[in-house]
Amino acid sequence: MKRKIVRQGGTALTITLPSEWCANHNLKPGNEVEITEKGKELIVKTDSLIEFDKVAVDISGVEKMVNRILGAAYKAGYDEIEVNYYTPEQLQTIHNVLGFTCIGFEVVEQTQKRIIIRKLSTLDPEEFDKVFRRLFQSLVDMGNDCLDAVKSQSPDNLRNVALKDMIINKYADFLRRLLNKGAAPDFKKTPPIYYIVEQLERIGDRYKDMSNELAKKPIKFDRKFYELFRHINGFLKQFYELFYNFNMKSVEDFGEKRSEIQKELNSIIEKEPKDCMRYLFYLDDILENVYDSNGALITARI
Repeated sequence: MKRKIVRQGGTALTITLPSEWCANHNLKPGNEVEITEKGKELIVKTDSLIEFDKVAVDISGVEKMVNRILGAAYKAGYDEIEVNYYTPEQLQTIHNVLGFTCIGFEVVEQTQKRIIIRKLSTLDPEEFDKVFRRLFQSLVDMGNDCLDAVKSQSPDNLRNVALKDMIINKYADFLRRLLNKGAAPDFKKTPPIYYIVEQLERIGDRYKDMSNELAKKPIKFDRKFYELFRHINGFLKQFYELFYNFNMKSVEDFGEKRSEIQKELNSIIEKEPKDCMRYLFYLDDILENVYDSNGALITARI
């Protein structure tokens, strides 16, 4: 869009801001914005969050997907969610979801068929980077703990690792909500950052699934399996370091490392017994989810 430059006073030159953009960010006369000079560009940024109206959802006939629906409304950025429910099981699921995600939301009204959940604390855009780093660190720790638990064959240790996925989900949901509220470090880069958060959340799911299944039926793997597991955990950490210390040489090293691990995985698949195959597929899925994030990372960083 184009704007005319208007002379104001003796030497000052002014332009108007798009009214829709101001409305989306709740900007009013007297508010401050930050202007950054970048060559021929002037970048105008605001710390305000996009405000969303409330949403009402009816979950009649829904049982398995209640948590997904509520989580989606939270991540979408709504500040008040009204849910019409019909069974005690649906209500219990709603309270369970609030217990492990939906940071800053509380129940403000509950009747026999309706529950209203509202944001009671304000999201701070400055928390984005802190929570993103916690997500990465928690996921790296979860991978290492998962490997240790698999080696120990302790059902209790494995179940404890699976519970760590609740922390991963909590961080990931919070970040996706902030992104949808316009709190990304660079708003135009929101899609690739959102994709990376989604991938990290999926990786946590794979560690959880592996831990839960082995807790029911522990398996003694051979040395090569554990070595592969360690290399894949290292690949995740390499991506974490690449995210915060981005350069093209490191991108190349990242691609080469993936090829090395893929060859290692393929050689093991040919020799491992059938009952180990499921867990090799889990490791392969983790490897590919980490690797597939590189395109989004490059897009966000260049």
